[in-house]
Amino acid sequence: MPKSLRIVGGIFVILAVILGAVVVFGSRLLKKSLPQTTGEKTLTILSQPVTVYRDEHGVPHIFAANEDDLWRAAGYVAAQDRLWQMDFTRRAVRGTLSEIFGEATLAEDKFLRTWGFHRVAKRLAERLSPESRRMLTAYAEGVNAFITVNKAQLPLEFSLLQYKPEEWKIEDSLGFIRLMAFNLCYAWFFEPALGQVADRYGLPMAMEIFPAVLENTPSIVPDLPRGLGARLDDFFQLALHTRTELGMPPAVLGSNSWAVSGARTTSGKPLLANDPHLSLALPSVWYEMHLVAGTELDVVGVTLPGLPGIVLGHNRDLAWGFTHGMVDDLDFYLEKINPANADEYWHDGVWKKMESSEEYITVKGRQTPERFKIRATGHGPVVNAINAAAQNDSFAVSMRWTGFENTDEMRATHGLLRAKSWDEFLQAMRHFQVPNQNVIYADVAGNIGYYSCGLVPIRRDGKGYLPYRGWENAGDWIGMIPFEQMPHVYNPPQNFVATANNLIAGKNFPYYLSNAWEPASRIERITELLQENGKANVKTFQRMQSDVVSVHARRMVPELLKLLDQAVAPDSAKTSTPILTDEEKNARQLLSTWEFDETPDSVPAALFEVWTQEFLLATIKDELGDTLFNAYAAWSTLGTRALEYLVQHPESPWFDQRDTPNVEAAPEIALASFRQMLQYLRTQRGEIMSDWQWGKIHQLTLQHTLGKHELLQHVFNIGPFAAGGSANTINKGEYLLTAPYALNAGPSVRLIVDLADPETSWSVIPGGQSGQLFSPYHHDQLSLWLQGKYRTVSMRREAIAANNKNTLVLTPTR
Repeated sequence: MPKSLRIVGGIFVILAVILGAVVVFGSRLLKKSLPQTTGEKTLTILSQPVTVYRDEHGVPHIFAANEDDLWRAAGYVAAQDRLWQMDFTRRAVRGTLSEIFGEATLAEDKFLRTWGFHRVAKRLAERLSPESRRMLTAYAEGVNAFITVNKAQLPLEFSLLQYKPEEWKIEDSLGFIRLMAFNLCYAWFFEPALGQVADRYGLPMAMEIFPAVLENTPSIVPDLPRGLGARLDDFFQLALHTRTELGMPPAVLGSNSWAVSGARTTSGKPLLANDPHLSLALPSVWYEMHLVAGTELDVVGVTLPGLPGIVLGHNRDLAWGFTHGMVDDLDFYLEKINPANADEYWHDGVWKKMESSEEYITVKGRQTPERFKIRATGHGPVVNAINAAAQNDSFAVSMRWTGFENTDEMRATHGLLRAKSWDEFLQAMRHFQVPNQNVIYADVAGNIGYYSCGLVPIRRDGKGYLPYRGWENAGDWIGMIPFEQMPHVYNPPQNFVATANNLIAGKNFPYYLSNAWEPASRIERITELLQENGKANVKTFQRMQSDVVSVHARRMVPELLKLLDQAVAPDSAKTSTPILTDEEKNARQLLSTWEFDETPDSVPAALFEVWTQEFLLATIKDELGDTLFNAYAAWSTLGTRALEYLVQHPESPWFDQRDTPNVEAAPEIALASFRQMLQYLRTQRGEIMSDWQWGKIHQLTLQHTLGKHELLQHVFNIGPFAAGGSANTINKGEYLLTAPYALNAGPSVRLIVDLADPETSWSVIPGGQSGQLFSPYHHDQLSLWLQGKYRTVSMRREAIAANNKNTLVLTPTR
């Protein structure tokens, strides 16, 4: 079909969907749920009035006289803007997606219930500290006040899916913390993927494309339990699918943070920057808030819709930021099953009874619920039995995760929000245990610091990067690394701290932390800029957060060009010598003079990214095949590490192509992939090389959960937009190797705090405050985010009141 007709057809589809909504639900459906943001609103749950100012981007500044009313108002206001997002997250936690989506999400519900986020949350709710229970209870009261008052004015998604939200409970918030920990966990992926490759090729060859493991492998390579990869395949594929459906792309891991002391700033006070990298979607992951309770609390930053408090931000005394710690917090165990009783497993020399529970999943359109059995060994839930056929296997695979431990992260939040010093910060953060995070710190007194906060298991064998035999004790967790012994630094001599999911501690650290750090490109560039910039200010940090220079490309381009030159160099041993065409010479010239900045208008950036993609396809995918490669490539930066290893080891067996009689070497693969790169770009962008700009193929579309449906994508989604960067730049623009080159993860918020003026900060999110499709604040910050611009955020009430767009006073019953 001609493009013009496709566009016209698309327009008619959009109009038909919108017209249908208007006809079926009435015109008021489209805007009926927009929240009241002016005037007065009576809330019987309040003890005193609360004032909610909203700025020009709809960000609420909530002023309450006491803390209980603050959390009630925070829950109410969050529900005003993000109720359907909160409810969707809650359904993921509980494994009840099928109640609204039907059979299509039944497998995902089984997966989510096997992990047991809601079971864990209910257990945690029974063990909360008094301050955590108070926060969560008040917040839930606020959410429920909004639901009760607005059942006839719910967001569009509820009307389209024809259901109403249930009462919010404190375990819904606690379950969200665990779901987010799952989002950030990499070990669920790493061991199964390594196991599947090792099953086929043996562990030594597998480790060549898992080079972070290779560096730390003992000289006598350990045996993997045979067949483990195959037994985990159903679980692995379902995990990939579930995470994608939940907007948590597999193994999207990354963030940046850095803080500098006053010795490196123009003001003489510390500066702090943070930009966590997560999936980019609609609504935005983060929700911005300014929270004030009398004189006892005044804090601003971003939180997760459904959680009270601030996750990333600052008060008037100090600021903090997070990046993912990348620690190995999960292990798999192969369990022997009793042939005479499938509910027993071998441990400590005897057959032991598994714990089991029956789950009943309500499925939309069905008369009876789906019955589902979950079993657990002493290590944790059996994860390969989601497929009923695996329940009669002679072996099972169980899983232990720090997320199953009893912890109280809200206690950490409660202390952090009111901390005024490093000591008070540490007192709070020792309670932050799941998931492990790199936490940076800066205060008005001039101090900076870093602490690795969160549980890291101590295995009996001191390792953890390979699955264990459950009937042996090598993989037993004999404790957690004590908080005091976790890596940390305070006022370092270089006058800065920086994290980018890189190696946390050197070889002298006495405990195993992980073998799967992110590639070093981002941390190297951050360090380079901090050391080059001299005295920094807010503008310096803003430029750094938008930086798209790839140290990875700087390292790889000379190596790849060397291989390319070897392929075309005259050699008497060759029957014929390839000759570069004029187009190929031109492309080589562009790469050789490139300064490695991956801007949207850069042609060399497109040449490099596509060449490395084709290089990996010709080496790794050629051997693994589609299914196994898709599993391996779910963590895109594994390919980065593999590429850096392979070009340094041209003798690797991965270079031989399976479909040719000859034995290929690295130069031949470099030439073939170089030519394939040119063919791809010609097909995509035409014959003129100047049109091969990176941003023409590397683009961002913000997708809503309902926008995954073909008929609704033009209604709920926004984009595409040209984007720069890659997985290896500070301004991250990650794409999946299995779905190049669509940007799917990047800075989910950019935050900068100058401790010379702690009442002011700078931030921006890729979207907007509201989850309401027809709200003016739905995606009004996106243009700022795309341009590397920021909102200025004030904590001064006078300035807020003078510049606010809307004021709502929440009042108790008179």
